[in-house]
Amino acid sequence: MIIKFLNLKGKEFFAGAIMNNGAEAFLCGNSVKLFDCNNQKYLQTVSKTNNANVVIAHNQRKLCLINASKNDHVTIKELDFFNSQWIEKKSITIKGSNIDGGRPQYSNDDQNLIFSTQANNLWRYNCDSESCEKIWNTRFSDQIMAFDVYNDTVLISLGTSDNPNHSGFDVLKPDGSIIRSLRYDQKEQSVVGQIIRAKWLNQEEIIIVYQLSINSQYDIIQRINWRKTKDLLQISESIKLYRPSRTLFDFQISPNRQLIAFVWLNWNKQGALYHLGVYSFTDLALLYETDIEMFSSMIFSENSHYLLVCSLGSYFIINS
Repeated sequence: MIIKFLNLKGKEFFAGAIMNNGAEAFLCGNSVKLFDCNNQKYLQTVSKTNNANVVIAHNQRKLCLINASKNDHVTIKELDFFNSQWIEKKSITIKGSNIDGGRPQYSNDDQNLIFSTQANNLWRYNCDSESCEKIWNTRFSDQIMAFDVYNDTVLISLGTSDNPNHSGFDVLKPDGSIIRSLRYDQKEQSVVGQIIRAKWLNQEEIIIVYQLSINSQYDIIQRINWRKTKDLLQISESIKLYRPSRTLFDFQISPNRQLIAFVWLNWNKQGALYHLGVYSFTDLALLYETDIEMFSSMIFSENSHYLLVCSLGSYFIINS
């Protein structure tokens, strides 16, 4: 089942999050608004913050907004649900020019929030003490990072514009200390310039999607055991992901690790600019697909029942 938001009154939103009931979504643009998905109307202006990302706690009773301003400040706002309204409770500000590098994520107990800045720094905000500390950062100027969290273990994916040995993965404890580092061999020149796209599959395995040349009819998906793997090889034990005339733009895995959603950029100059496909992860069977005119971001609900797709004016929800 798909629900398309048709009545946004000309407003554009670039990010969002959806509640486990599938009936309410937070939409982020020039402000953050709570949207009634069934009746297609705004319920509340949650914040007038104009460049925010939103993350909902596991308990669905609180949320955080992370906002980057033009004056090189990043603001973290905590909100609680009280008397049928979302009310701002706390707010702190740190130095930072953007929140690139991954979607903010709560710890399992909803007490800590992990987020990144400049695609180089990883931060941990404690909701009790209101303290915010940098727990990890890149070591080399040619590195760019992205992160994912599963059961409070952090996966750092590192891309490089120069040195293959600067590309790979760090697995971190919740405090940012490194459990294990994996790096590509100097001979793996194909990873230079690639956006390294990787996420947790489960506690032991990482899933990596490698983008092959634009003329290839497929990309490759690789599953590795981060504890046992000794050498990172792009071609080793890979699965083909067919995508004729398309380039991978984004992918997300549902929290229950049963579904995987891909968005591709069409480069054949025919039809819509983007294409979405939702697959069963066990066998990569296609469950749903649709064209998207302008894609911005997507996110599953915490219970994995819904996928919110943000496409600058034509948001929609897939009941998974």
